Amino acid sequence: RWDGERLRGQAWWPKQSLTVFQPLVPPDWKMNLREGSLYAQVAFSAAAGQGFEAGGHGVLKGGSAWMPDNQINGVDFVMPFRFSDGHWQLGTRRPVSLRIGEIVNQVTARNLTADLQGTWPWSEANPLQLS
Repeated sequence: RWDGERLRGQAWWPKQSLTVFQPLVPPDWKMNLREGSLYAQVAFSAAAGQGFEAGGHGVLKGGSAWMPDNQINGVDFVMPFRFSDGHWQLGTRRPVSLRIGEIVNQVTARNLTADLQGTWPWSEANPLQLS
């Protein structure tokens, strides 16, 4: 909506099965999306002196993808973000988090985790930290 100074709005992607995105995966990837759900929401504003700003989060829960040589199961991915002045703040109150229950290949790996927090593009003053 326009309030006389800025355009404000919200957008969201309602919770959907990850399998609805299967047509977007190129066939030569040989990747079968099997389980999981995805949803997202964002609030944004745009004004003459401010530019475009947005903040929100995207969530993938219980994702599973199978390929001919491996399986990735139990994927949880949460990406809170803000965008302002051409910079992304990844992980606002909490880091961007990736949790993978298991990767089945010649060797099975379980309980993989990664957290990401900081600014993109990064700088010495505003680093991007992966843990």
